[in-house]
Amino acid sequence: NIPTPMKVGASLVHRQKFGKVDWVFGSTGYLNYSHIKNARDNKLRFTNKLRYRITDSLSVGMYSNVNIGNSNTVFLWQLQDEDTGEQVPIPNYIGDPGNMTSSKVLRFNIDPFVNYFDKRGGRHKYNGRYFRVRNENANDQGNFSDLFYNEYQYQRNIEAIDMVATAGIVSTNTVVEGALYGDTTFVANNVAAYLQLDKKFYFNKDDDSKNVLNVSGGFRYEFNRLTGPKIIEKDFDDNGDYIPGSGIILEEQTAQESKPVFRLGLNYKPAEFTYIRASFGQGYRYPSVAEKYITTTVAGLPIFSNPNLESETGWSAELGIKQGYRIGGKFEGFVDVSGFLSQYQNMMEFNLSTEPGKFGFQSQNVGNTQILGFETSIAGRTSDARFPTQMLLGYTYIDPKFQEFEDIDESVPTNPADLTEGQLNDWNSTADENILKYRSRHSLKFDIETKFKMITLGINMVGNSKIVAIDRLLDQLTYRGDYVGNYDVGYLVFGARAAYHITDQVRLSLVGKNLLNTEYSARPGQLEPPMSWSLRLDAKF
Repeated sequence: NIPTPMKVGASLVHRQKFGKVDWVFGSTGYLNYSHIKNARDNKLRFTNKLRYRITDSLSVGMYSNVNIGNSNTVFLWQLQDEDTGEQVPIPNYIGDPGNMTSSKVLRFNIDPFVNYFDKRGGRHKYNGRYFRVRNENANDQGNFSDLFYNEYQYQRNIEAIDMVATAGIVSTNTVVEGALYGDTTFVANNVAAYLQLDKKFYFNKDDDSKNVLNVSGGFRYEFNRLTGPKIIEKDFDDNGDYIPGSGIILEEQTAQESKPVFRLGLNYKPAEFTYIRASFGQGYRYPSVAEKYITTTVAGLPIFSNPNLESETGWSAELGIKQGYRIGGKFEGFVDVSGFLSQYQNMMEFNLSTEPGKFGFQSQNVGNTQILGFETSIAGRTSDARFPTQMLLGYTYIDPKFQEFEDIDESVPTNPADLTEGQLNDWNSTADENILKYRSRHSLKFDIETKFKMITLGINMVGNSKIVAIDRLLDQLTYRGDYVGNYDVGYLVFGARAAYHITDQVRLSLVGKNLLNTEYSARPGQLEPPMSWSLRLDAKF
């Protein structure tokens, strides 16, 4: 019953100049039959770029993309045979037909732009975009949107004080409608103004290879407005399927708010190959239309809207050092070590609904969270002309927690409406400890590549530790024993590649993924691809 996955694709790029006109045309297409039975993803894309240089200081142009495709996707592996009703052994690469989604996609964008350099050294830049999305999905999950984007930016290098100033204004307007949102129309508006200053300080003007401090500070003020119905409800039958025409829409409402955010970054170079950096930045995210108003079913579970969802704010800080090194005169590179801390207020996350009569998921504010961690990487290369080699090794550790968390006895029947915020965070999770869901504490990556004459060889590896916490309800749907016993232990996946440069213009490559054919799951309910090999030909004419 395990299918043979296959992916076939081709791409073409043509670049040409006609006097003052630059033209780039590209096309990419592929047929992808997934490792999951009956799942597929077929795409075709066309890209066109035009730029007309009117003068040395003024140029105009337009980018455009068209994407079309169709796909079958599944959310969970199959638990029961659709004909006999018997339990299907896990692991399996068979998607549950009950949660398969078929879709047809049309997306295109048109991006005009203007660049102008004035006589005082200033750069004026305009970027625009019209982006249309048409997702025709089965199971009443279609959605359609039109996005209009405009940005004006002014940048000037103030040489007298060695500072670069950048300022601009951005406007994004989106119109969204579709079955996913109760068959009604929503309008989202975002307007923002920003200013950034970049300044260099030289503490040794006779030697600019060291004792240099780069300071970057920025400010952004955002205004958001979302217009839509006050309440959207849908009725579901005993199988969890939406009953057509059951939507209830009350009077229209407009929600709006505005917030400022700031950022500051420092990069100090005390020696020629030593860099010390520090940064602090605030974040602000207004709920999307999908998060506030989506109404659908996934794997038989209803997804409810939450018009009362509030925005999420936060901040992040980092301190790091990057040190260059050289070994034996032939191997050189950098070691990078950094620590970081992020805190979020009113964080948004999909959780089991606690509203009476609603059994399913909805986007909710889960309170304040914190992510503390560090990462380190080693990059290097050899200058040996016979075997030029480059490598990268990286490791990341995170400790993601709720700031409000209270352990409860889950064996005692509980009414979620009676729980505090900290108790709900424990009740919604499978973990017996305070950790955010779907996070791996440890991540590892490695890549090395070498070349000998016309042959290039490379090996890579990626790994993640176990996912400690998942949704309690999803855990019950995907057979906790099978998932924990086989896949909730983390994974290491290896790959390799080889390329033969037939000429300077023609290259033949062989790429292998998951070389040890590891059975692993990045999330409950679906296995990742088994071992695969692909052949690729690149040619320039």
